[in-house]
Amino acid sequence: MRILIAVPTFENITPDTFKSIYELKRGDFETEFTFVRGYDCAKARNKIAEEAIKRKVDYVFMVDSDITLPKTALIHLLEHYPEVCYGYCVRHKAIREHDETAVNKIGKSSSNAFTTKELSDKRKKKIYRIPIRSAGAACALIKTSVFDSIDYPWFDYVSYKNKTFLSEDYYFCQQCRKAGIIMLVDTRVACGHRFTYFRSAESGN
Repeated sequence: MRILIAVPTFENITPDTFKSIYELKRGDFETEFTFVRGYDCAKARNKIAEEAIKRKVDYVFMVDSDITLPKTALIHLLEHYPEVCYGYCVRHKAIREHDETAVNKIGKSSSNAFTTKELSDKRKKKIYRIPIRSAGAACALIKTSVFDSIDYPWFDYVSYKNKTFLSEDYYFCQQCRKAGIIMLVDTRVACGHRFTYFRSAESGN
């Protein structure tokens, strides 16, 4: 089993992000590392997907440049070999306002987000995998064969006439839903975001 760990970054990778990637438990999996620098997120993620296909890896693990991972993140995300599985963290805009993740519940609404508390409570009840509608790709494990099931570009920005937009990672989720690809969040993979850390499942809290 080969996994490409990849970071899309416009400028630099934070030291804490790189350290958490370095310290990941890898089990029997073979991992490779790359980063794409200087592009917008959509172009960077598409280039990472192309690299995963070119290298013929089984999975690509996308990690944003300001995310810190629990050491067991990769082991948990790969459990049962899902098509798409996400970790979670507090959203940028929610850090000072309220507890909200970028992981959305199944339903018609695209803004029905889980809180970190909800996901933590699920974990405490030993509910580790939850099907989801969509998620931000700050911590995203994707089976490389998924890119064969959806059209290129896999990641894209969409602007609407009412001045709203769809970000590149939610666009990917939309494509997955159309293709019948099941997306999951793993409640054990609680990540830190921009130096705001939530206690990980690994700590037992």
